[in-house]
Amino acid sequence: MIYSKSGNILHCKNRDGEWWHECDERGNRIHSISRIDWLGYASNIEEWREYDADGNEVHCKDNDGHEQWYEYDTDGKVVHYKDSNGLEGRYDKEKNKLYFKFGADEEWREYDAVGNEVLCFAKKIKFGDTKT
Repeated sequence: MIYSKSGNILHCKNRDGEWWHECDERGNRIHSISRIDWLGYASNIEEWREYDADGNEVHCKDNDGHEQWYEYDTDGKVVHYKDSNGLEGRYDKEKNKLYFKFGADEEWREYDAVGNEVLCFAKKIKFGDTKT
């Protein structure tokens, strides 16, 4: 392995593959390249990441065009997640799922004061059905 002066891994190679990382001044990985050969399946993945002023990852994009976005509360906990495949989630400070969406399927949830789920409403669309 090769490390930066600040102790971040810049290059790693083992029997499963090889990884290269570029880090910003805070040690966050901003660019990564992975060449993996695991159980006979080879893949090459390249990722670019962006961070907010607090060091939280807010955006990630890979070489296949898949993207992910994150929003955080003041305590640094994820409160909203969205990706380019249509997956979306909203969470409260206790990491309870409040809203979840994948494609046309959606769920809304509510919790009582001690964190018990008290309501779940789901809208499911059957495969091939275009009506909402």
